Amino acid sequence: MTLINAVMIAYGLPMTLTYILVVVSVIALRKELTSSFLAIYLIMAAVNLTTYFSTWWTHRLRSELFFFWYYEWSMQPGVELWRTFHQFLASYFFYAQNSCCFMFTANRFTSIVFPSRHITFWRSYHWHLQFAIHFLSLGICVATR
Repeated sequence: MTLINAVMIAYGLPMTLTYILVVVSVIALRKELTSSFLAIYLIMAAVNLTTYFSTWWTHRLRSELFFFWYYEWSMQPGVELWRTFHQFLASYFFYAQNSCCFMFTANRFTSIVFPSRHITFWRSYHWHLQFAIHFLSLGICVATR
């Protein structure tokens, strides 16, 4: 294992486990949180964890000898679609992270600025906004690839 990957695992694995622990804690507090906040947070957590693992698979493991077979296989003719899809997902998840961060920030901002209308607004529209924002980020990613 290369030194940089060993260092990244040394801090990445405990941080990933800590993140999962925070997600479990947020789920345990679901009675005290609004449903829109919980949904936005859980979607953001899923996207963040998926981005982390996708980035490892796409970028970090290229330097590891025990994964050389996979990258050798993915460079062969006939599997361009798989390689392209994997690269696309790695770039899309970065857009999706920004989308989730926007939704999370907007939710927290409206809770401060519009406390009386915040819960009603987000209960009514958060799924529509999630879909629109993620669809927009998917469209931007497709257009730039």
